Amino acid sequence: MIDEPHLDMSPSYPLSMKIVTALVFASLLLLYYIPGCVSDDSSAVVGELNVLIDVVIGEDGENDSMNATAMLSGGESPYSYQWELDGSQMLSMNSYLKMGNLSQGQHIVSVSVSSNDGQVEQATASFNIE
Repeated sequence: MIDEPHLDMSPSYPLSMKIVTALVFASLLLLYYIPGCVSDDSSAVVGELNVLIDVVIGEDGENDSMNATAMLSGGESPYSYQWELDGSQMLSMNSYLKMGNLSQGQHIVSVSVSSNDGQVEQATASFNIE
């Protein structure tokens, strides 16, 4: 009987290299299949809607201009915005309101924000044009 040569086709990595390879593969699988903060559970808790207004005067180089931005946390997007300046409703439905040619003196800007989950929150800020 003639002995045929035996070829071992399996890689001859040391055991520690096989363990490291298995851990890397398992980590990649976990990263791919675990969605993180995304949830398919429609009963996920949504935080309370909070709104602040950030007002910047003279951002465009003119001291009679104002840029107000609604800063949000919580709630569920999309959001809708309703702005008022000195008690008059503004047409902007964005997260910001830009106004120019304002008269000198004290002004009040307010925004009412509604979130997709039905929460409504208001914020008001005052500013002075010199």
